[in-house]
Amino acid sequence: MPMVNQIEIHPYRTQKDMITYCESKNIQVVAWGPLSRGKVFSNPVMIDLSNKYNKDIGQIILRWHIQNNIIPIPKSSKTERIKSNFDLFDFALTNEDMEQINNLNKGEGISTCPEGTIYFE
Repeated sequence: MPMVNQIEIHPYRTQKDMITYCESKNIQVVAWGPLSRGKVFSNPVMIDLSNKYNKDIGQIILRWHIQNNIIPIPKSSKTERIKSNFDLFDFALTNEDMEQINNLNKGEGISTCPEGTIYFE
């Protein structure tokens, strides 16, 4: 049984069924692409939450992951963004705000697969 499962998770692809399964088997979920390559940054809900908490949208999303017991792996080559990504522990999202983010789910992935790739048969 694996100890960790790294899957694509972000506000537009919450993967609740997979997370529930992993939790039932004591598998820690690690989020690949936790910031959705910025696709969610223009969403009005995310903008409102950013203003409410006085945090950037990336911080709001990363905090959402942490409060969902998911380990996010954000990527950035900019020093200021890397520092910002660690500044997550001086606030907590309310249950209502967590639900607002959960409700953004579209099942929409950001990864691409080469044509003809088969993962399951």
